[in-house]
Order: sequence, then C-alpha cells, then structure tokens
Amino acid sequence: MNPLRRMIVLVILIPVLGISQNQITALSPSEKQLYNLINNYRLENKLPLVPLSKKLSLVAKTHCMDLYNNYLSETSSPCNMHSWSDKGNWTPVCYIEDHPEGPKMWMKPKEIAGYDSRGFEIAHAHSPKDNVCQPECALDGWKDSPGHNQVILNQSIWKDIKWNAMGVAMYKGYACVWFGEILD
Repeated sequence: MNPLRRMIVLVILIPVLGISQNQITALSPSEKQLYNLINNYRLENKLPLVPLSKKLSLVAKTHCMDLYNNYLSETSSPCNMHSWSDKGNWTPVCYIEDHPEGPKMWMKPKEIAGYDSRGFEIAHAHSPKDNVCQPECALDGWKDSPGHNQVILNQSIWKDIKWNAMGVAMYKGYACVWFGEILD
C-alpha cells in the first residue's frame, strides 16, 4: 500500500477506533509516528489496526524512563530489557530468557496503570542510549527480530490473540510498545 493511501486509511479509521484527539496529542510526534508505522506495517500484512491505549502508553513511557535511568546492559547483568528496576513504585523484575518471572512483567499494566489484563512488551534500545531513538529504527529492529516481529504480526504463539490495545512510548535511546487484549 502506498504511503499516501496508508495515511488516508489511518485518518479515516482513527475516529472509528475510538481514539480521542487527547490520546493522540498526548503522544510526542515521534511516538505518533511509531504508532502509525506499526499500524501501517500491520495493514501491509492484512492485519487490523490496533487502537491506542492511554494506560498501556503510560506503562510504556514508565518503562522507557526506567530503562534509561536504571538498565544495565545484558553484558553486565543476566536481566534483559523487559526487566524492571527496584527504583520505582512497582515490583522489580529480572526478566531472563526462560521467563520465570514472566507473569510479574506481563502484569505491569495492571500494577502501573490499572489496565485490567496482561500486557506484552516489545522494547528497543539505540546505542549509545543518550542518542534519540528514531521510530523507523525501532520498527526496523523489531522487524529483524523474529520474536518481536511475531508479536507485532500475531504470528506463532501470538496467532490466536487479537490485539485490542497498543501503548507506545519513546524516551532518549529507548522505545517500548505494549500490546493488550482489551480496550482501556
């Protein structure tokens, strides 16, 4: 689908999806762009648009800031980027490859924003972390990562899940997107 047609589709469908102007304007220009890029990528793959979630965006922003301020790279810690530090009003989580603390991470939307279901995150870091992460760079990174791409495109273990909410945030060198099954 050509870029102009995708933008027209989004302009027409945003009101249909129940996204308020306040939700859209609460995002930074880069966050809006990332949200649109992800939905355009889904459209290109014949998948429905995912409505914006204010609650999941709050979780995403909180996590981006926690990552920026507290994350130690995977070379110095066994915890990956889906981990949460012990420096906030939340339960810390050391998220590692075999996911023993997965349920704690998946419930962050409820813990932080009162979202009434689990959430699933994709996260991207730009190196060095003080540089600004660009929306295209984040999406390209996720497209090149089979596990992250499967979340975006509802493939593999995600194929029977319908995303009804998406939260988007970018902060400095980090981008986080949370997907959920229920509307706010």
